[in-house]
Amino acid sequence: MVLWLAVGSVVLFSLFLWKYPTFFRDARIGFINYKVRLGVDLIQLIKGNFTLVDQWEITAAKYEDRPCIVYEGETLTFKQVEGRCNQYAHWALDHGFIKGDVIALFLPNSPDFFAIWMGLAKVGVESAFLNNNIRGASLLHGIKTCKARAVIVSQDLLEHLGPLQDDLQNLLVSTFTITGDTPNSIKPETRSQCAPPVIFRKNVTYQSPLYYIFTSGTTGLPKAAIMKHKKSMWVGYGYAALFRFTKEDRLYITLPQYHSAATTVGFGIMITSGCAIVLRRKFSATRFWKDVVEQDVTVFQYVGELCRYLCNTPTSPFQQQHKLRLAFGNGLRPDVWDIFRERFKIPQIGEFYASTEGNVIFVNRHNVRHSVGFAPCVLPFLHCARIIRYNIETDEVYTDANGYCQEAAPDEVGLLIGKMSNRYPFDGYVGDRSITNKKILRNVFSTGDSWFNTGDLFKEDRYRNMFFMDRIGDTFRWKGENVATTEVAQAISSFQQVEEVNAYGVQVPGHDGRAGMVALVCRSSTLDLEALYQHICVRLPAYARPLFIRIQEIIETTGTFKHIKTILSREGFDPSKIKSPLYFCDPSLGNYVPLDNVLYDKIVRGQIKL
Repeated sequence: MVLWLAVGSVVLFSLFLWKYPTFFRDARIGFINYKVRLGVDLIQLIKGNFTLVDQWEITAAKYEDRPCIVYEGETLTFKQVEGRCNQYAHWALDHGFIKGDVIALFLPNSPDFFAIWMGLAKVGVESAFLNNNIRGASLLHGIKTCKARAVIVSQDLLEHLGPLQDDLQNLLVSTFTITGDTPNSIKPETRSQCAPPVIFRKNVTYQSPLYYIFTSGTTGLPKAAIMKHKKSMWVGYGYAALFRFTKEDRLYITLPQYHSAATTVGFGIMITSGCAIVLRRKFSATRFWKDVVEQDVTVFQYVGELCRYLCNTPTSPFQQQHKLRLAFGNGLRPDVWDIFRERFKIPQIGEFYASTEGNVIFVNRHNVRHSVGFAPCVLPFLHCARIIRYNIETDEVYTDANGYCQEAAPDEVGLLIGKMSNRYPFDGYVGDRSITNKKILRNVFSTGDSWFNTGDLFKEDRYRNMFFMDRIGDTFRWKGENVATTEVAQAISSFQQVEEVNAYGVQVPGHDGRAGMVALVCRSSTLDLEALYQHICVRLPAYARPLFIRIQEIIETTGTFKHIKTILSREGFDPSKIKSPLYFCDPSLGNYVPLDNVLYDKIVRGQIKL
């Protein structure tokens, strides 16, 4: 028996090394990066006396004459950025802000965005990052939710606060602009660049809130996720180590700084590794490769739709002159992945999975196609994620006779959850505790345990590679089958006349589940419906083929390019409410036909068999 166990162990170990040949090398390099290159004082960190501000000050002092942020042709050194951070810290002190106060930032991408929240953190003041695309009630909701005492706004966004002034005065919220000649202009250049005394953040620990980031708000009003020093540090350390960032790297960021992808991950890597950030105010597909080449970019950070936009651009003379070693990010769809990698000759794609508030992170360190990373089978107690069986039709998890959840089998799509613990906390949202509780599953595998509900459907293969499948709510059920919107969008997006696809489900009177519908942006004014129908039939099973098509000029997205589906799903397929062209898949003709009021009435009355 012992001999067979030994032989089996050797075989399993050999298979593991065959699948992941660089595992131990990466682990060693990661340890060196973590302990030495990042300059972390482990004793202080364990004791809880070390914060992201401390790490920033160490890095800024160590690399003071090296480039820190490159923005609009100007290069700022770490020393210059640190000086600007201190100026904002002194501004906060001069205006009476103290530890625990919250200031909302309503700003576009710029070096000042980073300098403001880091400067505020130096004196214990917390920042709330407002999505600079929101307006009206959503904007006011964000300010009220985080109980901000002030809003710092750029001059070009100031007009959007105007309609809210009466409400802000009732909330005793002051408005400040970075530039301008108004009495409330901050004018940081008039203040000292010396660091404020550490006494102002004496009681700030790595468990203290650092800033608040609002979820994308694809359903309902955005929620303010609490980001603590601890999580921000570990994210920065982890990604810097796994992707081997050094001070020689130049990281290109076009994602909005109000989101965790750019700030927590991107700037977190800069803070912990000393690399330079090449920052743009917003993403430009036409300028992208020129910037990458001219700025000697070695790494860029993406979200999936950004890569798709690049794949749809004409050939650029710069696109293969780059010095990129890595593109990393999340949400890169399988249908775009291979095209993106081959066309632009990207050596490594570092797809990862994470959410702003969540406690589950996967990182594809080994360039496995279409995977977000893998769940280690060695020391599984160090990994908190599990996939459990999930009934999409009833929106409930499957349970056994004892009421406990069941783990999904390999290649079975299920709900991804993360065990909550001191090692893997879920800090929740600001405000109503019930909002936080909705994201927690209890008594999952044993009485009293608590797990974070990611709301994402996953599967893992036999090698424990993890694959994102869809969001709960995006996946719907039709004809007794589960339909993944990502699968539908992937199939249709390969049709040459289609530029962009947003897939979702709509309710049809008299039918269970939801029927498939897609909103399309076309490359020209004409769409060959018959060719599209044939294209769909080859690539999708009958139950997954969209019954309805809606043509749009643009597809509405969040600030991080996520498709907004809820409004489209609610509007349905009623031609009296939708002015853009609509089409219906007529089963008798085997083609898509224009959907008018007469045909709509027949569908609603059940006179046409679907």
